Amino acid sequence: MSSPIATLLRSGRLLVPAVAACLLGALLAAPAGGAKPPKAAAPAKPADPAKPAPAPPKPPVPNAALAQLKPLAGSWTCAGHTLGPGPEHATSAAMVFTWQLDGFWLEVRYDETKNTANPVPFNYVSQWGFDELQQTLAATTVDNTSGIATQSSAGWQGDKLVFEGTAHRYTRQFEVRDTFVRRGENQLLHTLQANVNESWIKLHEDTCDRAPAAKPGS
Repeated sequence: MSSPIATLLRSGRLLVPAVAACLLGALLAAPAGGAKPPKAAAPAKPADPAKPAPAPPKPPVPNAALAQLKPLAGSWTCAGHTLGPGPEHATSAAMVFTWQLDGFWLEVRYDETKNTANPVPFNYVSQWGFDELQQTLAATTVDNTSGIATQSSAGWQGDKLVFEGTAHRYTRQFEVRDTFVRRGENQLLHTLQANVNESWIKLHEDTCDRAPAAKPGS
């Protein structure tokens, strides 16, 4: 006795739908118009190697013209004489040259000693550097009498260094000149002059000696 499935297979009732389904699937899977199947995507290109980080900028360096001031660095003791304004009197002072701001500026500190002969001592701080625009040495000075001076210099001419420019104190403006003369490596002569009524007059003079270097451990 045959099974119902065998009977259906012989009758073709089950065979026809199965074949139709297979043919329909093949038609749907085939590309339209007989087109070729799409090509596989090309492999991605490897990423470019990372570029090295840019080198950091180089720090600026002081102008070579400042090297001529290096011998001044250190401490000096000064004995001098003030000629005016005010009564003439003897002075004693400490003057210290120190390089500041990565060697771009030579700081000059001048402090007179207060005593009976000099009850109102004069003190100033000056910064000496190099003016890249004007190509000259430059000095800016402030003092304890409200004075401000701006000067320039061509540098050492033999054993003489001259700064010239303008200064103002209180409400007056005038020309000033600072002259330094070196006597060997350990002595400086300093003269301060001002142009008053078209005439240069001496205001102050100093003789400064290099202080002995401190001994290690002292």
